[in-house]
Amino acid sequence: MNDRPLYLNRSKIPKALICTICSEIFETPIRLSCCHVFCQQCLLTWRAKSNTCPIDRTQIKSLSSDKLVTSIINGLDIFCTNKAKGCKVFGPKLFITHHQIECIYTNAPNEIATNLQDLDNSVDDIFLRDGASESLLSRIYAKNPNLVIG
Repeated sequence: MNDRPLYLNRSKIPKALICTICSEIFETPIRLSCCHVFCQQCLLTWRAKSNTCPIDRTQIKSLSSDKLVTSIINGLDIFCTNKAKGCKVFGPKLFITHHQIECIYTNAPNEIATNLQDLDNSVDDIFLRDGASESLLSRIYAKNPNLVIG
């Protein structure tokens, strides 16, 4: 189960949204006839060994996509997949899907992504500091002497 989203406040997500097989937030949740819910891939792997519910061991008579759980999970805040490159944007899945199309970190080579992250960190540092007399741009250049804009 690779490429799972990175959730904001993962520790605050209700246990009802966690698969008991993989201990992760549901990925394509499937509800069994006994009302237990599992990730689709987890359930496929389980069913190769057994046709019973992994929790109560009742025979699996039917299964269906759990649209309510899917909707709740899609509303949780996730980080842009470019977080490791420096993108700090987060939001619900649909917002992030659209953001990633135009995210400046998506196709940026590592060197450019590092410079963008350094610049972003510099701006954060400058705005957190009080009483500076220099202009914003000169302070950014002071922190990043190799920065070239234009």
